Amino acid sequence: KALNEIKASLGWRVVYSWVGDDPCGDGDLPAWSGVTCTDQGDYRVVTEL
Repeated sequence: KALNEIKASLGWRVVYSWVGDDPCGDGDLPAWSGVTCTDQGDYRVVTEL
């Protein structure tokens, strides 16, 4: 639950930037299958997994 709260407040992109994974896709990398992202400012929010 804590991770969900972090994702809600910071965005999944921020959480995963530490390990280099971006479920939203970055540059030439496609978004992960089944993931829907919303751009909000400097980070993206994963709205669906």
